[in-house]
Amino acid sequence: MSKKIIKGFAELRSAWKNTQTEAEAKALVKSGGFHSRKSPKLPKRPIPPPVKNRPMSDNDKFIVETLTLQLDCLPLDQLYDARLTILDAIETVSDSKISIQDQIESNEDHLDDQGRSWKARAQAALRFKIQEGQALKKQLALVDELIAQLKPPLKLVTPEPPSSPPKPYEIRTDVQRPSIRKSSSEWSKYPFDQLVTEQQCFYFEPGFDADEVRRLVTAAQRHLNRRFSYRTEDGVISIWLAVGPPIVRKKKQC
Repeated sequence: MSKKIIKGFAELRSAWKNTQTEAEAKALVKSGGFHSRKSPKLPKRPIPPPVKNRPMSDNDKFIVETLTLQLDCLPLDQLYDARLTILDAIETVSDSKISIQDQIESNEDHLDDQGRSWKARAQAALRFKIQEGQALKKQLALVDELIAQLKPPLKLVTPEPPSSPPKPYEIRTDVQRPSIRKSSSEWSKYPFDQLVTEQQCFYFEPGFDADEVRRLVTAAQRHLNRRFSYRTEDGVISIWLAVGPPIVRKKKQC
């Protein structure tokens, strides 16, 4: 048996230990992916220690959550609330930019523990806030577009044409004659029946029409069977219980 056959058999036997079947072992040896010789261990790149991220502030969380809103999935009523939220986020970003810019202008540059420039990091944060503001403005434009699409269209109401005044001397039919008197119950809205003595009175509102007061007094006298008098002082009309016997109305003779 030749050395080549022995060597191939040894490789096949070693490969068989690392596989499940003889076919897999032959395929591994044939592909050259198996070597019986031990390869030297190559150096591995060291894994850097995990970077401790600074915890995100509440303002930054609010901005990130606002940017991740799925506006396409919101109904119309929630789109209005989302618009207000986006406006609040834009204002928050603006305040953050002003704060960072003030710190850059007022503080001297210094290096941190890793030798990084503080001012360079602050300028990078300022650029990031500018990008957030631009993204929020895009969100605002999108929510306005969605509101315009979902808002129901306004119903145009055609105004009725103004009624033309009647022509002089034109005969009209089915026209009721307007009454010059108020309804019989209109006087009861005012405290006529609460006047008991002649020293009591009540006032109407300033500018109350005198003709209207006369009609109310007449109706109250007819229903309460009392006499009332009125006076006008400085544009204000006052009502008193008048002196005299009750009103006696004559019955109509048939």
